[in-house]
Amino acid sequence: MDTLFRTFSRMLSGDSNMTTPSSTSAASSSDMHLPSTRQHIYSTIDCLRKASSLPDELLKTILYYADYDCLHFSASSDRKYTAYSRGPQGAEPFAYVSTPPLRDMHEPGVRIRSIRLTASGHDQGFVSDRRAGVWSYFAVRRMKDPQNGIIWAQNEMASRNWQDHELSLNLDDHADEAEEGEVKTALRQMISQLDDGDALCIVPMAKFAGWQCHVQKAEIDVEVEVWR
Repeated sequence: MDTLFRTFSRMLSGDSNMTTPSSTSAASSSDMHLPSTRQHIYSTIDCLRKASSLPDELLKTILYYADYDCLHFSASSDRKYTAYSRGPQGAEPFAYVSTPPLRDMHEPGVRIRSIRLTASGHDQGFVSDRRAGVWSYFAVRRMKDPQNGIIWAQNEMASRNWQDHELSLNLDDHADEAEEGEVKTALRQMISQLDDGDALCIVPMAKFAGWQCHVQKAEIDVEVEVWR
């Protein structure tokens, strides 16, 4: 067992070129040890098999907790942006942050395991009619289809305070629709339709005249399992 973990540790620390497939300009120190291709993961599996007689079921568990059985298609931004609406059609859709295109989705053992969305935003800070609903929100959409998507977070009405929004979905969590909720059920359906070349984006949106959606940061992470 000690040999296994020493080998695994050397493999993670020895390849400084491994980074996540992210649209951010620089990887963090923790990202530097994450695999960027399926080949990195398969090479790790081969080395672990040679270094130990442990069964694949245990190796899978080790790689899972080391976050080394998957690829992360992720991106983040901290630039301020405001979506303005001047009429019933709403603000022009703008992909504030988007993932790199997915790849290898048809390969054996490859599937999307989870998705995490975060954003910090607020509306214009005032409303003329509180009964008219909230029309400052965030949507997640496919880059190929920016007009359609899922509203996953709404800003508090008439507040200029920054609000942190987060939504996580693990596809291994098998909840019924009533328990999971409409948003996560729709997101699960969207994920099931993703293919090679698809990229997901977070879109700050406002609808109807006078509404705004201010955003100061957002992040999206799609975890793609490679070995299962």
